[in-house]
Amino acid sequence: MKKDKKRKLMTNNSGVVGIVATVLLIGLIITFVGIVQTVHVPNWLKQKEAHHMNDVQTQFTQLKYTIDVLSLLEEHVSIANYITLGTEELPVLNTGRTYDTLEILSNNFQITFSNATDSFSLTTSGILYSSKNSHFVDQIICLEAGALILSQTPSSILLGQPLFSITNYTNVSLWLFDIAGLEGKSFVSGYGTYILSNEFISRTTHRITDVTSINISTDYPEAWGDFFNSSAFVNSGLTYSMTLGSQTLHIEYSISLGNFDIEVIDIHSQLAIWRY
Repeated sequence: MKKDKKRKLMTNNSGVVGIVATVLLIGLIITFVGIVQTVHVPNWLKQKEAHHMNDVQTQFTQLKYTIDVLSLLEEHVSIANYITLGTEELPVLNTGRTYDTLEILSNNFQITFSNATDSFSLTTSGILYSSKNSHFVDQIICLEAGALILSQTPSSILLGQPLFSITNYTNVSLWLFDIAGLEGKSFVSGYGTYILSNEFISRTTHRITDVTSINISTDYPEAWGDFFNSSAFVNSGLTYSMTLGSQTLHIEYSISLGNFDIEVIDIHSQLAIWRY
């Protein structure tokens, strides 16, 4: 009888130990999953989104190069570039997918050249990418009038300069892109790889003499300030003052420029889905 009681007691103890071990294991798993979800997953997603931002910057650099080449060759051919929107979800966890936007903006940039008696204004359109990240800071990448710009609230920087040249210290030639989209094919939002088909249309030259000031209306005055403060302008011998506003940039020259040639390059771009 005593042996039976002892055996029964040992069996009960083994059952209790098994239940406790199971509860501890479940608690350990829940803790591990919680740590992964709250600490590691956000870090992985942040790194993934940061890597995607670098990829899009590279794609826009290639896009600018394409349009630069089309402008210089002046050939009526269409060249495609690829822009990736959004990031894929993490394997197994099925979380982390993001959706971005890409659009061809109308009249997003205006520049005015003035001399003592007259002024000339020009408005252009450009291409804008906007991220919708969940963990990494959101960024805007814009190809505006030939300048490649990265905007990260509250500031912007210049990634690529417009085509320009300065000769004899006071003669300036500046190439500005006017990128027009086709109706119904100038905006996309979502996830996947999209094609931008770009075609050279025309080149028009405007000459303004004795320019004394330049006014720019843009969402990225800091980036354009970087352009006019670039080494080529600084080392050209031109003396000027610069005033930055929230959406404006004003440049005043101490002496008038001899000639300012503005080369306006008309480009047609069309958006289409390539693959998801």
